[in-house]
Amino acid sequence: MIASIALRPFWIGFYLINLTYHLPAIVGSNDMKGSINIQNQSYQTGDIILGGLFDIHDLYDPDSNRCSSVNTRGLQYAQAMIYAIQSINNNPHLLPNIQLGYDLMDTCSSSQLALSYAIQYAQPSSKKDQQCCTTSEKDKSQGDDRNTTQPCIVIGARTSEQSISVATLFNQYHLAQVSYASTSRILSNRVRFGTFFRTVPSDINQAKVFVDILSYFDWRYVAAIAADDIYGQFLINSLTALATQQGICIPIQRRFSTTKPTADIKDIIFSLLGHPELRVIILICSEYQAIQFLRQAQKYNLTGRTFIASDGWGDSPQLNDIRHDVVGGALGVVLDQGLLTDFQSYLEKLDLCNPSRQDRSWWVNYWHQQLHIAHNISINDCYKKQNWLKNNSQVLQSFLADGKSGYVIDSVFAAAHAIHQALQCDDIECRLDLSLTDLRHQIIHRLQNITFDGVTNPSFQFDRYGNSRGIYTIINLQPQLNGYNFVPVGLWNDSDISGQELFMLHDTNHHIVWNNLNDSQIPESRCQNDCPPGTYISFRTSHHSCCWDCFPCPSNTVSNVSNSPVCYSCPWGTIANDQLSQCQNVEVTYLEINDPIVITLLTIVSLCATITLTVWICMIVYRRTPIVRAAHRLLTHILLFGIMFAYIIPILLILPLTSTICSLALLLFSFSCTCVLACIMAKTQLMLGLFNVRNPSAVRHSLLYKSCGQFIIVSVLIIIVVATVGITLLLYPVTVGKYVTTDNQVYTYCRATTKTPFIVLLSGLFIGNIICIGLAYRARKLPSNFNEAKHIFITCLAMCMTLLYLVPFYFATTGLASTAAIAFGITGFAIVVVLCLYSYKIYLIIIRPDLNTRRSTRRTVSRYSFTQKSIK
Repeated sequence: MIASIALRPFWIGFYLINLTYHLPAIVGSNDMKGSINIQNQSYQTGDIILGGLFDIHDLYDPDSNRCSSVNTRGLQYAQAMIYAIQSINNNPHLLPNIQLGYDLMDTCSSSQLALSYAIQYAQPSSKKDQQCCTTSEKDKSQGDDRNTTQPCIVIGARTSEQSISVATLFNQYHLAQVSYASTSRILSNRVRFGTFFRTVPSDINQAKVFVDILSYFDWRYVAAIAADDIYGQFLINSLTALATQQGICIPIQRRFSTTKPTADIKDIIFSLLGHPELRVIILICSEYQAIQFLRQAQKYNLTGRTFIASDGWGDSPQLNDIRHDVVGGALGVVLDQGLLTDFQSYLEKLDLCNPSRQDRSWWVNYWHQQLHIAHNISINDCYKKQNWLKNNSQVLQSFLADGKSGYVIDSVFAAAHAIHQALQCDDIECRLDLSLTDLRHQIIHRLQNITFDGVTNPSFQFDRYGNSRGIYTIINLQPQLNGYNFVPVGLWNDSDISGQELFMLHDTNHHIVWNNLNDSQIPESRCQNDCPPGTYISFRTSHHSCCWDCFPCPSNTVSNVSNSPVCYSCPWGTIANDQLSQCQNVEVTYLEINDPIVITLLTIVSLCATITLTVWICMIVYRRTPIVRAAHRLLTHILLFGIMFAYIIPILLILPLTSTICSLALLLFSFSCTCVLACIMAKTQLMLGLFNVRNPSAVRHSLLYKSCGQFIIVSVLIIIVVATVGITLLLYPVTVGKYVTTDNQVYTYCRATTKTPFIVLLSGLFIGNIICIGLAYRARKLPSNFNEAKHIFITCLAMCMTLLYLVPFYFATTGLASTAAIAFGITGFAIVVVLCLYSYKIYLIIIRPDLNTRRSTRRTVSRYSFTQKSIK
């Protein structure tokens, strides 16, 4: 506090020098062509004075210290403050028996002039311990003396640059300031700007709105142009940071001078013309600066682009002067202030010709600019022109456009509520003994905690940074016959509890019109079209993430999404489609008749089947010979019948496999093996019974040793085994699997969901082989014509070796190798049985028929009987 007081002489001296230099701009001679000899102040006496900084004019020239060009919005905002003060004065419950006055200053959109007026507001009064209120008739009679009562609070300024300049001074003198339009986030610094408040949100919210709009319409390649002032610098930096997080690229990010912008704007426009793919342009600046930029864009034919307007110019009535192909279809981000019907009615009823109006000269300048009326207009002519103005809907609606008037009104009401609390007012009177200094301190404290029913917010209050809640309306500039229609198409609310901040409206009453050939189609703004599936994206190093190239995926790789960074290899068994966008299954390669493995297999099977048929024919032709009769003709036919079925299995395996074929092959294999083993066991048991019993005649009459009995035994064994395998297949069905070779060829094979059927079958076959080997050992001493022990042993051993060969191949291999192994193994098993059991018999039948006679057979049996008796 001591340091602050000590610094005040420095601030006073500095700003007095400023004031001495700039004050002539207000009353200087009319030496500038087109300049206006303006009145800088509008003053109304009152018990308490509110200061106001407004841009009534534009085009302040620091060289000539002159202003020109009436700012319609600034004039409207000043009227909004006057309207709000009149409303408060007419409200008996707010500041009762207190009349508010105002001291409005025209800053001409200049920070320098704003500083000059700020020092007048903040400098110490000539009276010590000045009272906050002038309620006596004597004080009121001195109302024209601005030192009589200084403002206790200041409304304004409009631009962030002006507010930063004056807020630094006001913070030193504890003078509260409530801005209605300054949005720079730097003003949220409570250390530097502890007395600054604003009824608008920080522009960090506006940057979020921009990014949300870009993301919503999928605009990833945009330009950002800003005025080179504090407002533009901070907002474009915030926008860039947020856009980068969302993957939005801003290849052109430029700023133009605020004092002499023409050359900068021209250079920026030519840069935009050189990038026709940039269809979306974010323009961050004030209303006057935006009109300058758009006029240059119109001059150099920058058309067909979609502008996104900042809150400074998004709903400006001056846009009506810009061609539709330049700014039509733009999206404006404007502050949501609700309906101001009472204020609009107030504007329509204004008596602009009353000579006693303090701001009449401002209206005269406005008429001179808009209607080309002379400055020295008479009262009668003034009323005629006023009636014409109010009956001219185009000019009137241009002036009545809402802008930020609601935020001006809320600024005044916030000040009034803070003063009401500071003066400890009730419904009848207020405390009037506070000094101006104490009142200023109290107002700063009260502003932090006020809550009231505002125009822009039904529950208005400031946050801890002096900001208000961020609510924006997204409007669309839709061309019409005499200008533009500002149509609301969306809403952005940072306090929405659902977490969604941007809401776009899509009904027929909120249809968006775009600035392109098809005004209903959302424009695209990107350096390159999306890389379609089947390609991968490669960013150009010179453009960072802004631009990219699309390259097709390499062979047998795919990308199934747009803008894929890489292509993925297809898994084994699949291949990329023609578009390289999906992996599709490789067509199954089936064995064909001309394949070497098929030719080899069919040749071997045909040869083996021919040998088996030859043996079978010989056994039929020579069925009455002793050798054939000793082999038991019925069992021989059953065994050879089963062998012939074994040759069908390899043929099934080279066909296009199905679950039915796989199951049938397993059933046939079990049937064939069971036929062989059952016949061998039955035949061997029969021979043992005939030669090893004491009463052979009894054996001959036994049912078990007759042909029908043997057939029944063999059939039962076959049925048991085949039924067991069949039931197992029903419980654990065999499916068709796919095998992929190293060269990505796909073959099918029979795949069991479980190994149980195969294990059951192999176990049964191994047990049967062991039984046969045991019986063969017992029959080793039978007569040579009847003794097949050696052949049975070799047969069973060959069968075991075949099974031992098939087991590892079945469990360890897949695909074509497994199919070939099983096919050749079963064929080998069948031919081994035939050769082991019947090769010697065929030899005796064909080569040694002398041994295939009754005499030879009897001699062999007699020798066997004699040998057995000798042993006993």
